[in-house]
Amino acid sequence: MNYFTTKQAANLLGVNDESYVRKLVLSGKLEANKVGTQWMIGEEAIHKFKVKNDIKSKYKALLSFNQELRTLADKMLDKSQKMVGPRDMFTAFAIGKGYKTHGAVLLLGKQGYGEDASILARSLFDLLINLLYIQADQTDGRAYRYFQYDWILRKKIFTYALGKPEIMDKIQERTINPRPDDATIQEVEEQAKLSQEKNNYTERGWSDKSLHDMAQEVGRIDAYKTVYRLQCQLDHNATRSVNEYAKQSQDGIVFEVGQSGNWVEESLVIAFDFYYSILVAFNSHFKAGFGKEISDLENRYVAELSEINKKS
Repeated sequence: MNYFTTKQAANLLGVNDESYVRKLVLSGKLEANKVGTQWMIGEEAIHKFKVKNDIKSKYKALLSFNQELRTLADKMLDKSQKMVGPRDMFTAFAIGKGYKTHGAVLLLGKQGYGEDASILARSLFDLLINLLYIQADQTDGRAYRYFQYDWILRKKIFTYALGKPEIMDKIQERTINPRPDDATIQEVEEQAKLSQEKNNYTERGWSDKSLHDMAQEVGRIDAYKTVYRLQCQLDHNATRSVNEYAKQSQDGIVFEVGQSGNWVEESLVIAFDFYYSILVAFNSHFKAGFGKEISDLENRYVAELSEINKKS
């Protein structure tokens, strides 16, 4: 790896002031090693800084809107809601889980890991579709079906553990010193049997429909067939995803595994769309009173997205 002085690094970063580079080093924003009295900066550190700086500048508007979305979510999370049924519980779970995942997408995107940010954004779509599908059933049947599936998952874990003495030893230790929410193996087996008899679960999971069919029912099939499928290529290491990480050149295979701007814009747009939709569903379900703020944010975001599309 090549190393550069602060003066050389300033030229590589396109700035005239060498003191600016020293400030970056001293603040920890730019990695460097001190050799004698001179700071030496590796080319990888310079590349990382340029990528993050370029992303911050190029996608300033998208990052800002996503941060506004998080600020709105903060207000919703801070407002207490009365929860009396399983749909209430799942809706609260969705905004909370989505908040954390959305934050992780932003962190990865800012650092230049757009591909991985996109994979996480994909999980926001899964969460959104499950939420809308469960909310659409006023009888709470789908919500109960979702939560009762936990017994089926526990049963699968215990069944696997029966053939693993080392795991069973841990379970026996836990049986002697149980936690407040622990259940015995017998209880798990009984509840799993009752849940299976009542809901007739199949191998596809908790729902009686595939994600495709649920997306169709709740009106998000276009997103499923486009954005979601593209994200699946990365998540499942499909053939098409190879081009994102390795390319054939005249000199051989070039590996593109460092930080870059790849997939950053897509991830920021997708994350906003899916988590925004979760907030809309939350506000509507609890009648939380954030309709005007949601509408204002949407209108400004759509206008900004239109300008971005014109420039691209």
